Amino acid sequence: MSIPFELVAISLSVLAVTASYFGFGLPNHPYQVALGALLMLLCYHRRWLPRPKRPVDFLLPLLNTGLLSMQWKLFIGGGWRAPLDWMQYPSIQWMPSFQMQWHNLPGAGWQVDTTRIQCFLLVFTALGAWLKFQPFASFTALALCLISVPAYVDLRWDWVFPALVCGMVSFYVQANAPARSNRRPA
Repeated sequence: MSIPFELVAISLSVLAVTASYFGFGLPNHPYQVALGALLMLLCYHRRWLPRPKRPVDFLLPLLNTGLLSMQWKLFIGGGWRAPLDWMQYPSIQWMPSFQMQWHNLPGAGWQVDTTRIQCFLLVFTALGAWLKFQPFASFTALALCLISVPAYVDLRWDWVFPALVCGMVSFYVQANAPARSNRRPA
C-alpha cells in the first residue's frame, strides 16, 4: 500500500511553511505576498506544478503561496530602516543629580523603505541577466546583497536552512507528481 501523493505533498508543504515561519517570520511587506502569489500563478500557468482538480488539492497552492511569501524575505525583506539612528550627541545634566543623556541629531530620525530599493535592484538584476549584460547584473546583485545585510541579521538562521530544504523538497515532490486521470478505475 502506497501513501497518497496529496498526503505527502501537503505534509511537506505544512512542514516547510512552519519552518519558514520560525526562520523568516511573517511577510513584512505587501511586495513579498504579491511576488509569492505571482510566482505561484506562473508555476501553475506554465504547468510546472500540477493544477488542482479536487477541493483538497487547492490547499497546496495556498500553502505554496504562503511559503514563497515568507521566503521572499531573503531577497526583499528589508522593511523600514533608520540608517542614521546612530547620530546622537550627549548632554550632561547636573541637577538634581548627575546624568548623561543621548539626544538625536536632526537627521537621525530619517527612515527608508529598503524593501522598495531591494525590489528595484532585484528587477534590475533580472533585467541585466535577461539582456546578458553581465557587469550590470553582477553590480546590481552585489548592491542587493549589501542592502540586504540588515535584513539577514533579523532572520533566525537555525530555521532558515531547514525551511529552504523542506520548501525545495516540497516543490520537487509536487512537480514530479504522478499523472492522475479523470477516469475511475474499473
